[in-house]
Amino acid sequence: MPAIAPPAIDVQILEEVISPDQPTLTAPVARAVAGLAFSKTQITEIQRLLDKNNAGTISNRERDKLESYTRVGNFLNLLRAKARVTLSHQKSGS
Repeated sequence: MPAIAPPAIDVQILEEVISPDQPTLTAPVARAVAGLAFSKTQITEIQRLLDKNNAGTISNRERDKLESYTRVGNFLNLLRAKARVTLSHQKSGS
């Protein structure tokens, strides 16, 4: 069974809303956002679900959870990208 991927439209909508290439956060907010991440427990759970998905033994409930982790992960990636752009922009003095 293939790995779970979020619907492309979800990512496109989030990219338009977040504008990860625009340095519009304040430095304290950017630093806080840059530190957002899944916990070790969540990473272990994600790996377990991915392993079950790859083995074809994942239940519908587990697949839904994995899809949710994927959507949240994509959201976090966009936010962290915006934070990095903001912090980089502020360091360069632009």
